[in-house]
Amino acid sequence: HLVRGSPNSKYTRLLRSLKTLVQSVLHTLQQLVWAIILLIMITYLFGIAFTSVCSSYLGHRLAAKEYHSLGWFWGDILSSMFTLFMTITGGLSWEDAYTPLKEASMAGGSLYMFYIAFSYFALLNVMTAVFCQSAVENAQRDQELILQNALAEKDSHMKAIGSLFDRLDEDGTGTLSILELEDVMRDDNVLALLRMLDLEVVDVWSFFKILDSDGGLEIDPQEFVEGCHRLKGTARSFDLAKLMREHAVLHKKLNDFMEFVEDRLIGLTSSMRGGPQGC
Repeated sequence: HLVRGSPNSKYTRLLRSLKTLVQSVLHTLQQLVWAIILLIMITYLFGIAFTSVCSSYLGHRLAAKEYHSLGWFWGDILSSMFTLFMTITGGLSWEDAYTPLKEASMAGGSLYMFYIAFSYFALLNVMTAVFCQSAVENAQRDQELILQNALAEKDSHMKAIGSLFDRLDEDGTGTLSILELEDVMRDDNVLALLRMLDLEVVDVWSFFKILDSDGGLEIDPQEFVEGCHRLKGTARSFDLAKLMREHAVLHKKLNDFMEFVEDRLIGLTSSMRGGPQGC
């Protein structure tokens, strides 16, 4: 029977998940620093170009009201960098900064559109991918989390097998006979469920014998769950090593027995040949 987890174990799993999240966030701080440096460099380079466009356009013009927005967004390098940062982080609509820049220079407006496309479709996506990859690598190195996921996967698999046994036990006796198993194995839905559990049944009789560990010709829930769990997936190295060891022991016993029988036959043959001569 499967044992349900206690409330304390649930809280422990939640705390472990929180710990993993905190560790992953802290692990991405280094990538965050480099991302900020890269963003400053990019906004600085583009800021120089846009500030130059603004300065050339306003060089011989008075600070009239219609030129106020252009100077506000692109009047100096710091203002340009701040505008570029705000337009890709949601603090400012890029159209508000684009309109006065386009009126000052079509080349400047086109360069600004390129900056928007480059930032949205390349820069930010790459940064997000780097952060995600870093967090995933940190989670993969967390041995405690790996153990927790393995136990959770095993528990889920055992519960799924237990539910499958309840479905196969149509008469509700709590056991499965070979006739019952052969009958339910004709159902395509049952075969599909077994495949979902990574179990491929080719021979029902062999499958039954493997599950019937005590040889009682009936399979109880514990035998079914444990047997199906052992059969999950491909053969493991431990199972192959165990099988090879048992085969070697059996082979040695068989050789010893054959040598013993051969010696006895030789002795028996010699005694039979010597018997009549003695008479």
